[in-house]
Amino acid sequence: MNVHCLVFKSMPKLGFAHRYGTDVYNANLPPKPGLIEITYIHRGNICYEIEGEMGIIPSDSVMITVYDRKKHYFCSEAYHQHTTVGFFVDYEENSESGLVLPHCVSFKTPDNPIRSLLEQLVLQYNLNPDTPRCLAMLFELLGKVSDIYQTELQQEETFGKEWYVTRAKQYIIENIEKPPHITDTAKHLDISTGYLSHIFKEITGQTVTQFINIVRIRRIEELVLSYGMDIREAGEQVGLNDPNYVSRLFRRVRGCTLSELRHARYKYE
Repeated sequence: MNVHCLVFKSMPKLGFAHRYGTDVYNANLPPKPGLIEITYIHRGNICYEIEGEMGIIPSDSVMITVYDRKKHYFCSEAYHQHTTVGFFVDYEENSESGLVLPHCVSFKTPDNPIRSLLEQLVLQYNLNPDTPRCLAMLFELLGKVSDIYQTELQQEETFGKEWYVTRAKQYIIENIEKPPHITDTAKHLDISTGYLSHIFKEITGQTVTQFINIVRIRRIEELVLSYGMDIREAGEQVGLNDPNYVSRLFRRVRGCTLSELRHARYKYE
């Protein structure tokens, strides 16, 4: 994730503040010296590409765009909506004393102090863009973004691995019918595949692939025993088209065949 540490050399000047929605969001943004944009994403994840680095910023996130280089933002979902504020300021990078502004802050709880403040600023700007209140709200907004990011950074040092693994498991379970791959899961979490593999094995003692297969087999078991599907149909529901492979995988994961499990279940019903 890109993080800027900025020292402002001039007083910021607001350039725009609005809410925007579209069915097709695709923005190629050229460098614009001095322009910084704070955006809250209401709907529609934003995919980005910046000098070969690619990632996804989910909805209910705040995105900070420093126009220091070319960026490509787009949304592949049916609808995208965001609220944004842009301002111009002379600044320099300073990692020791600068204001810390991350590319993205994602909120893990429903409580989002940035969204309401950003919307208040947009409203105030459109009523009277030159009021000192707008500038005060902008500084408050920047301070909150920086504080929240640094707090989350400290929490991630303690709880980060467990949090990522929990989110990875949740994503796999919710998307097992696609089915997900480790690359998809890492991309969803905005971390590298290698890092996800490492922490998943460290925390759970399993590989991501092993966990995906366990979830697949549990889903197949449910479809066969509770919904009456045959093993071929159930396997296809989780992306496994070879019933012989499904049978072998089932035995490896559950320690018995599906027929043996069915027989044992009926025996005790």
